Amino acid sequence: MASSDAHYVFFYCLGWILDHFDFAFTAILGRALGLLLLAYAWVTLGMRLVGQSRSILLSLLLFLCLNQIGTLSGEWIVGGIEGKVPAWAFGLLAMRFAIDRRWVGFGGNVGLSVSFHPVVGAWVTLAVICSEAGQLIFTGNPAWSGGKMKQLMLGAVLAGVLASPGLIPALAVLRPPDEVPAELRSEVRDVQHMQAKANYIQVFGRLKHHLDPVDFPPYRWIQYGLMLAVWIALLRFQPLANTSRLWPIMAAATLFALLAVWIGYGPRPASQMPGYAWKASVLKLYPFRFVDALLPMVLALHVGSVIYETLKNNANRTRIATALMCVLTFAAPAWSWLSQPPQAAPDWLDVCDWCATNTDEQTLYITPREARDFKWYAQRAEWVNYKDCPQDAAGIVEWNRRLWRMREWRVASIADGSYSANDLRQLAELSSAEYLITQRIQPIEAEPVYRNATYRIYRLLENP
Repeated sequence: MASSDAHYVFFYCLGWILDHFDFAFTAILGRALGLLLLAYAWVTLGMRLVGQSRSILLSLLLFLCLNQIGTLSGEWIVGGIEGKVPAWAFGLLAMRFAIDRRWVGFGGNVGLSVSFHPVVGAWVTLAVICSEAGQLIFTGNPAWSGGKMKQLMLGAVLAGVLASPGLIPALAVLRPPDEVPAELRSEVRDVQHMQAKANYIQVFGRLKHHLDPVDFPPYRWIQYGLMLAVWIALLRFQPLANTSRLWPIMAAATLFALLAVWIGYGPRPASQMPGYAWKASVLKLYPFRFVDALLPMVLALHVGSVIYETLKNNANRTRIATALMCVLTFAAPAWSWLSQPPQAAPDWLDVCDWCATNTDEQTLYITPREARDFKWYAQRAEWVNYKDCPQDAAGIVEWNRRLWRMREWRVASIADGSYSANDLRQLAELSSAEYLITQRIQPIEAEPVYRNATYRIYRLLENP
C-alpha cells in the first residue's frame, strides 16, 4: 500500500538518479553524499567549539561508538540515507551559525533542514528559539542586540522560503481529509475519530519504540542520564571557552524530552491514560529525537577536546593518540557487526529474484510479516507490510485494518488444521493479491509455484 509523500525534497534530489542507475548505485551514492555533508557540518561546528582538527576527529570516533552502543528512541544519523541525514547536517550548520547569532546563515541552513526532514529541522529551530528566549529572560540579552534585527528578519524570511518545499507536503500529510474514505467507514465514525485512532496506532502501537517513553528500556534512560551527568560535570569542572552558547540549545533539547516524559507517563494500555488522544498528537512529533542525537554529539566533542588537551603535553601523546584512534576506529564497526541482525538470507534473495523474473511489475504480493526489503530486491508491491507504515491518518488506519484482516484470515483458516484452496481464494478476494509468500503459514493443501528450503510461493488467483 502507498502513503503520502512527506519527504518531497529528498526524493526530488535523489530520485532522478533512479532514471539512469539501479537502486544499489543510488543507495551508495546517496550514502556517500550524505556522509560528506555530515562530515563538513561536523568539522564546521567542531572547529567553532574546540578549534582543533585532531580533537574533532577523535570526537567523531567517540560519537560513532556512542551511537553504536545504543540510542534512547532509536534516532540514527550514520548508517543509511534518508531525508534526516542531510537534515541533521544542515541542522548542525544552523546551530553553528546560531552560536554567533549570524541569523542569515542560521535561517538558510535551518530552512534546508526543515525542507529535507520537517521533524528534524523543526526541533532545531524550536531549540534555538527557546535558548534565545531563555537568555533574554535570564541575561536580558536579546537575539537582535548589536544591530542584528535586520539580519534576524532576513534570516526568518530565508528560513521560511527554503523550508516551504518540504514543510508544505508534510503539513498536507498531517492534515486530515475532508471525509472518511469509503473503505474505512466501518472502522471510524468521522474524520476526527480517524485522526485520533491513527495517532494512537502510531504512537502506542507501531512506533512506540520511537515515541512512547514508557516503552524505552530502563537501561537506555540510565545510559542517557549518565551521559548528561558527565557532560554537566565537564561544563562545571573542565569547561570549554566556546561552549557557553551551545549549552542553552542542549538544555532546550533536554527540556523537550522531559516534557514528553511527563506527557507520556501513565498506565498501559495507553487508552486508560487520561487525555491519551491529545497526548498522542504531541508524542507523534518525535520529541525525543533531538536530544537522542544531540547529547552524544556534544558529549563526544567535549570529551574529545579534553582528551586532546590532556595528551598535548605528554611526551608519548602521538603514540597514545594513535592507539586510541585505532581502537575507536575499529570499535564502532565491530560493535555494529556483533549487534546487528544478519543480512537477507540466500533463500529470501532467491524468492525475490523469482518474483522479479517471473511476474509482471504490477503484481501484488502478500509477504511474511518479518519481510523488510521485498520492494528493494523484488521491486514488486505488497498488500501490507508491517515495517512500511504510512504517515497520513487514512493510510495508518487502513494499514492497521489490513494487518487485522490478515490475522483474522489466518485464525479462521487454520481452525480445521490446514489452509485449503478455498482459504487461498478467500485471501485473494480479501486482498486482491495474486501471490502469497510464506514461511510459517503451513500446512497449505495447494502446490506452490516456487519453493526452496525456507520459503514457498503460492499463486492465489489460479487455485481451483
